[in-house]
Amino acid sequence: MKIEDSYALANAEKTTRVPGVAFAEWGPGDMGFWLVGAPQGGSQPFPPVMLEARARVFKAARDARIFFLNSCNDRDVVDMIKEGVMICTGGDTPAAEKGRQFSKRQGPW
Repeated sequence: MKIEDSYALANAEKTTRVPGVAFAEWGPGDMGFWLVGAPQGGSQPFPPVMLEARARVFKAARDARIFFLNSCNDRDVVDMIKEGVMICTGGDTPAAEKGRQFSKRQGPW
């Protein structure tokens, strides 16, 4: 489930509880257009309104007992796993390897 605009954010708690939904993503790129007028992402620090949106989607996902998706890189993947992020995206092979080592996940993937 992509919760990537202010309308979806307003309903995050309700939509994450729809039967069959497996994960939620806060989508900082698109969410940034709605909340601050420009896409957000990468390693830049997020403005408070974006951090609040992420926290709301993260909490809604946890409360609904579904996975939370967030981008990860080799510098933050361990912290993301510790926080409770269960699906990392970003296409960064070093991040995937580091995450697998930390979580002791063995193949095949």
